[in-house]
Amino acid sequence: MTSPSESELTDLLARALFGAPADPDATTRDELERIVAEVEAGGDPTDLADRFDGTLEFGTAGLRGRLGAGPNRMNRVVVLRAAAGLDVWLLPRPLPTPVLAYAVRELGCVAGVMVTASHNPPEDNGYKVYLGDGSQIVSPVDAEIAERIAEVGDLTSVARGSDWQVLGEDLLDRYLDRIAGLVADGPRDLAVVHTSLHGVGGSPVAQVLERAGFPAPYAVAEQAQPDPDFPTVAFPNPEEDGAMDLALALAEQRGADLVVANDPDADRCAAAVPTPTGWRMLRGDEVGALLATHLLRRGRTGTFATTIVSSTLLSK
Repeated sequence: MTSPSESELTDLLARALFGAPADPDATTRDELERIVAEVEAGGDPTDLADRFDGTLEFGTAGLRGRLGAGPNRMNRVVVLRAAAGLDVWLLPRPLPTPVLAYAVRELGCVAGVMVTASHNPPEDNGYKVYLGDGSQIVSPVDAEIAERIAEVGDLTSVARGSDWQVLGEDLLDRYLDRIAGLVADGPRDLAVVHTSLHGVGGSPVAQVLERAGFPAPYAVAEQAQPDPDFPTVAFPNPEEDGAMDLALALAEQRGADLVVANDPDADRCAAAVPTPTGWRMLRGDEVGALLATHLLRRGRTGTFATTIVSSTLLSK
């Protein structure tokens, strides 16, 4: 990005100073005021210009971007503008994104929102949106939502209520029972190592396995609790090199039959299996083919779907 001209810089500073008081978050408000002060003192305006170079746009799934102050970053101002006008039911605590997708349909909601960095690095954050049928947004809905966001205007005029409803644990219980009920009769003597990669998947996964009759999984202790800094991995995507090293080491120690890893918001997983030459990661395409084969052999009928990033094996 080129440096702004003198007139552009004047306009940029005016927009930044106007926007700062509307930010309800003291951290990003102070961050923006500090950057403005540095630019006014003759500092490089490139960073400030980038933060105000448009706004984060809705795309597939929702909003995603770097954390920080300004309309071109992920922050509470951007989320507030995107969420304005919704009657809100809150999940009882931090839970996996698939629980949200289930809740949207179970409760007959118009949409569901999950604020999560997902499997992105700690300096990023995201705003995932699910429609009333439990699916993530696709075109043209993303553009329609963006148009409504643009109509919000001055954030100081947006009403901020406190009459939201916090949902009970019974919603999660119904979700867990639904998932556990997908497992048919068969062997249950399986030693599983699980890692939630510093996310929220640990407890729900353990509960599902218990309800389905499996032994409790061996959890990777260093990665079991939610931590937005993801201290033990360079990138909290279970399919990235090195992300499952701790889990594989624990599996070797415990003589496990299977390793399962979730990304931090637990809507993505990876698996590894033992072989005569050591542990082998299964690619997403391979897991999909194995699951489909299992269903086909059991005579399940219906639609078997692939995605734009899947292999063509299922169609064959």
